[in-house]
Amino acid sequence: MFLPPTPPENSNALETSPSDTRKYRHVTLSSNQLPVLLISDPTTDKSSATLSANVGHLSDPPKIPGLAHFLEHMLFMGSTKYPGENEYNSYLSSHGGSSNAYTATEQTVYYFDVLSPHLEGALDRFARFFIDPLMRADAVGREVLAVDSENAKNVQNDSWRMYQLTKGLARDEHPFRKFGTGNASTLRDGDLTGHKAEKGLETSDGEEKMTEGEGEKVDESRVRILREALLEFHGKFYSANTMQVCLLGKESLDELEAMAVEHFGGVANKNLVPPAFPGTPYGTDQTAKILHVVPIKDVRYIDLIFPIDETNSHYRAKPTQYIASLLGHESAGSVLAHLKQKGWANDLSAGGSNNCSDFSTFSVTVELTDAGLEYMEEVVEVVFAYVNMMKETGPQEWILRESQTVSANNFQFLSKRQPIDYTQNIASCMHLYPILHILSGPYKVFDYEPGLITSFVEKILPQNCIIFVVAKTFEGKTSAREKWYGTDYDIADFSPEQMKKWTEASVLSEDMKELHYPARNDLICTDFNLRESVSNTRSLFKQDVPSLLMDSPCCRVFFKLDDTFKMPKLNVMISMRSEVAYESPKSANLTLIFVEVLKEHCMDFSYHASMASLHSVAYNAKSGIEMTISGYNEKLHVLLSKIVDEFKNFRSKVEENLFERIKDKTSKQFKNFFFKQPYQHAVYGADICIEEKKWTIQEKIDALPDLTIDDLKEFSERFLSKFHIEMLVHGNASKEEAKQIAATLLEGLNPEAPSELPVTQVVKLEQGNEYAYRFREFNEENTNSSIEILYQIGRTNIAETGMLVFVNYLINEPAFNELRTQESLGYIVHTSVKTNGNDIKSLLILIQSDSFDPDHCDKRVEEFLLRMRTTILEMNLEEFQANIGAVVEQYREKNKNLSEESSKYWQEIGRSSYNFRKHLLIAEEVEKITQPEALAFYDRYIAKSGKDRRKFSVRVYGKNHVSSIDTILSDVILIENLVDFKKDVGFYQTQEPFDFESMESVV
Repeated sequence: MFLPPTPPENSNALETSPSDTRKYRHVTLSSNQLPVLLISDPTTDKSSATLSANVGHLSDPPKIPGLAHFLEHMLFMGSTKYPGENEYNSYLSSHGGSSNAYTATEQTVYYFDVLSPHLEGALDRFARFFIDPLMRADAVGREVLAVDSENAKNVQNDSWRMYQLTKGLARDEHPFRKFGTGNASTLRDGDLTGHKAEKGLETSDGEEKMTEGEGEKVDESRVRILREALLEFHGKFYSANTMQVCLLGKESLDELEAMAVEHFGGVANKNLVPPAFPGTPYGTDQTAKILHVVPIKDVRYIDLIFPIDETNSHYRAKPTQYIASLLGHESAGSVLAHLKQKGWANDLSAGGSNNCSDFSTFSVTVELTDAGLEYMEEVVEVVFAYVNMMKETGPQEWILRESQTVSANNFQFLSKRQPIDYTQNIASCMHLYPILHILSGPYKVFDYEPGLITSFVEKILPQNCIIFVVAKTFEGKTSAREKWYGTDYDIADFSPEQMKKWTEASVLSEDMKELHYPARNDLICTDFNLRESVSNTRSLFKQDVPSLLMDSPCCRVFFKLDDTFKMPKLNVMISMRSEVAYESPKSANLTLIFVEVLKEHCMDFSYHASMASLHSVAYNAKSGIEMTISGYNEKLHVLLSKIVDEFKNFRSKVEENLFERIKDKTSKQFKNFFFKQPYQHAVYGADICIEEKKWTIQEKIDALPDLTIDDLKEFSERFLSKFHIEMLVHGNASKEEAKQIAATLLEGLNPEAPSELPVTQVVKLEQGNEYAYRFREFNEENTNSSIEILYQIGRTNIAETGMLVFVNYLINEPAFNELRTQESLGYIVHTSVKTNGNDIKSLLILIQSDSFDPDHCDKRVEEFLLRMRTTILEMNLEEFQANIGAVVEQYREKNKNLSEESSKYWQEIGRSSYNFRKHLLIAEEVEKITQPEALAFYDRYIAKSGKDRRKFSVRVYGKNHVSSIDTILSDVILIENLVDFKKDVGFYQTQEPFDFESMESVV
């Protein structure tokens, strides 16, 4: 029995958003001083909890790198009360839930969600992580392999490599240097001196045994010592008084409080002081350095890193946010605009990084062109010239006030998020903000403190800078190698000439006189009134799905008022569909370049709009060009009008230097695809095989060099002369305003109606056959292999879709547990429902492994599916119905915000199905499924002997397994030539045109 919690001193003092109807209470449990933030939301479908422990990898023992991260893994694997290794995840999976965790520098964060009726059961299992974790020896041995596989996934990733290189430059005595992920070498083979093995430790089946990896055995005594190190770390750093919990559910605050007392009251309070790491990682011996770094991808950028004081305590004024808003601006007069005009840069970002309790850093990252790499010193000079202007003129109050206004608006109209994201964010914030500002602190700018801003700007100077210059051109020219990832680099002091040039940089010089502060933002919203039909609670009619507002040969518009969230926000989604967009690799490239150049033309006003929380996104697609404009509705039409003007003026405005810069950027992006993860290459391989017209990356690369600016001008005219618009207007707008938005685009561009619209045909695999497409991993240094397996079902009706969704749900968690956790096949094990084209469904299973080749993984999948059939057959009715209920509730789950709702509608529009109630209809069909029906479906499409089974796999062989690529596969049709394969098997017929006359319309 636990004591009641301490009466919350400031339980009602949390500043909440005026639009937030949830109830909050902050309590500290009397039994152990654990702070808990309770959130009561009677409308929620899912409940969630997050626990943030105030310890991360900076606290790793010096000789066991990765121990904090390894402990994060191990806490999932059983407790004294719930000894089953998979008990927690199995419970969540059976009740529509999910979970995850991460280890940062100073926090380890654990979180889950679950269907609301099952919160207490999930909470009881979750809390035992921190009360009586088992950490069995056999699980320890296996999970070492999981951590090693996770690290192997990251070794060829430039972001991870640069992060560790940055850390490795820190002072020898500072813990920021540590390697936080860990791997088999640091955990299994590291120096465990000082840790003693306990005797008589049992495995999950009560037997003592060796832990096996691929081709080797993990030394049992070392596993036992590692287990002791885990228990010691847990005992030393996991204490209730240094943890933070956020709990969200349907229950009242009193009921949630009782749950917190019951389930978390047993977490031990050791009265610990959170670990502290005083002093900057970078002293004067570490700064004023320049590093030339060889990346994996063909990227070119410079990263300027400035060690600064911690910023958490300055959350009211947010000084680094002010600095970042100016250095990262993209409108006229900005650093980036100047660098683009020179042809030296494609992109720039600025902001705080490595934010810890005792130190932080500020970074400016510039993506360079080839010319920018050549003029790297001048690029750095431009950055320092702008900083020096900021120093000379001092903080500009009007800039701060604009930011303050927008941040206050955003907090006032803060949309709901998924509960699992919300509790995770709040639990992390509970370490950083006083109770009053746990919710508002991350958003609002409370104070203008020019002196504080100045003190941080003064830190942005050459003497306090480390510069990373990253490019492939340094390959073979470096002399140092980073320990954990093998990154090649050189390091040197700034030369006296560089120091002088950058220190004296000035906007008054002839080359930089175009640099200046941004113009005042005229797109900040001031009218937040809701449209009468939205706010009028007297209305008896509630429009639950979009209706057809306009339908002409050129334009089809769907419209829905927001009568659910009642926010002054609007989402406008636009598809400009044309057959010319993807008729050849050349036209696919031109569509992409067209969009990228257009975005550059819009940058001056679109960046101002984004700073006012009015966002525009445009991208190329197989069907044409897609755009989304979203945010406060008051000035959305202004932004759209400006974008339409840029479309109209495109041909006359596009310039040779911009075209060539974007063309070069596109070339680099294509080539860098080959350095993505092997599982991404497997997904790509499946798509180019299964879809009729899918240009390969190499075909696009080959078509790129000969493109000219005249090709782009001609293509833009051809595209804009004839296309079809589909549009969704959803949110705070009247139907008249929706029509005017459509008219802005339609009348502004005045396209002809196309005679045909693009259609994606999908390969129809032959019944009873198994196909395989295999190739070597494009990045020959990547040790990981991957396999994607598709079990093609075909074009499905709602009932069949529901059955496929349900079968995937049944196998999802067992696949992860058996293939990833028990068999240690690889860090990535994933199942899902795959859609090719608009409506051809498959069951997808995806694995990435550095330990086993794709052929072995395929065999293990087939063995798993055989066992899974038995599982379905022998499942008791109660468990079967629990899984049915979980899927039904997921598909009936209410949208959390306007964007989530819009996205579901837009997906149906994009797939030309227009079934806006599909989720509810699928739920109805799933509710009817019986166990014999599920087994019959499984036997027909998934089981090896199934009469309608159509299996297709893509096998990608990484460095560790390339010798297996020519293994003879029995009873498998190998795909050698994609054209011949598609010709031989044929395609599904295209879907029937939708009958729009049957759709409800709005007059």
